[in-house]
Amino acid sequence: MEEMFADVFSRICAEQPDQVYFAGRGAVLEVFLRTIAANGICVNDLNLDIITSDDASSLLNRPLPVFAPKQVRVFYTSVATKDQWDRAVPPQPDNQAEYQKFEDAFKQWELGEDALVDGYAMSMHDAVLVATAAARGFETAAENYQLVADWIKKFDCGGAFSGATGKIAYKTDPAVQGNPVDKAMPILRLEPDGRPVQESLVWPSGQPFGPQSCG
Repeated sequence: MEEMFADVFSRICAEQPDQVYFAGRGAVLEVFLRTIAANGICVNDLNLDIITSDDASSLLNRPLPVFAPKQVRVFYTSVATKDQWDRAVPPQPDNQAEYQKFEDAFKQWELGEDALVDGYAMSMHDAVLVATAAARGFETAAENYQLVADWIKKFDCGGAFSGATGKIAYKTDPAVQGNPVDKAMPILRLEPDGRPVQESLVWPSGQPFGPQSCG
């Protein structure tokens, strides 16, 4: 695999892009980063941003390779992250309050705040909460549990569900059914020591969930 990425690095060196989108898994990303760190210096010092997906969370709290004298930064999209609403523009007090309720309850179990960084605890909490709300809204859920999934469709643009990760809503259009509407997405950057730093909070439409989300 290192040999394959060595060829990729040669092309990066030749073309000098500002950004590279890496679509592989976290374990493969680690090999890619090691290859960039080990393959010498480009003719012009490399200044590169690597953008990837949430599987980069598998590298959290593990030191990145030493890239110097190259300038390499690693950004990734996360499903959610601790205190993500602190970076919301404009501020989202309702979402902030929902998250705070979740975090207060989470801390009571003494699970450690590090478990909130990758966002999976928040997402799993919201998934169970939505499923539970749907089951409670369906009078015969115990006898017809397979129909509970249909009840979740009621969390549409006009009746979004509030969770720790933000507003949860689904469009009724069959073509996009099952895809969340304007779900908040934190953008994180990995520090050299593997610590994640939140750079921004974004939405697919460019602004927080609202009337424009369901047009």
